[in-house]
Amino acid sequence: MAEGVIALMLALGLTTVLLALGAALWRLQRQLPALRGDSLRARIEIVEAARLQRAQQQLEQAGRIAETALGSGTEAVRLIHRGIAAIPFGILEAIPVTRDTTRVVRHTHDLIAGAVYGSIQAVNRGLGGGMRLHLRGGNAAVPGAATPALPAARSGASMDPDPDPDPDPTTDAVPIPGDGGARRRTPGA
Repeated sequence: MAEGVIALMLALGLTTVLLALGAALWRLQRQLPALRGDSLRARIEIVEAARLQRAQQQLEQAGRIAETALGSGTEAVRLIHRGIAAIPFGILEAIPVTRDTTRVVRHTHDLIAGAVYGSIQAVNRGLGGGMRLHLRGGNAAVPGAATPALPAARSGASMDPDPDPDPDPTTDAVPIPGDGGARRRTPGA
């Protein structure tokens, strides 16, 4: 009789274990579709992240190429401009009567041309750097992002020919040419 009770208890214990294993297996089978979906989403996210990274690298490379091409093109135009300008300046400097005036005009021309070409190069470098910073997650070129002060603004010098700010910033008033900036008109008026 004791052997029968032990066998019955053993059978009951094994049945309980089998029921628990069956319930666990049933729960896992119900979770399997969700796990497959999560796995698929993770794989898709990995592929998409790799694609975005490649696109970002391509954009950065294209930006560097464009920046280099624009810089080289600007430098070439500057050198050609300088060479062409040297011809009449050389001729006028060879004439004793116009020599002094020509030297002043040439110096002024060279300063202005240098400032123009230097500004183009600075804007090119700034845009290229801002694009790279933006692509890497920085805030450059993002509307509302703080922009660094220009060197002239930090030194107290004004780059604005009209240092008086418009008292009403909602208007687009512009100075009327030829009046020294005393009067203003609103475009379209």
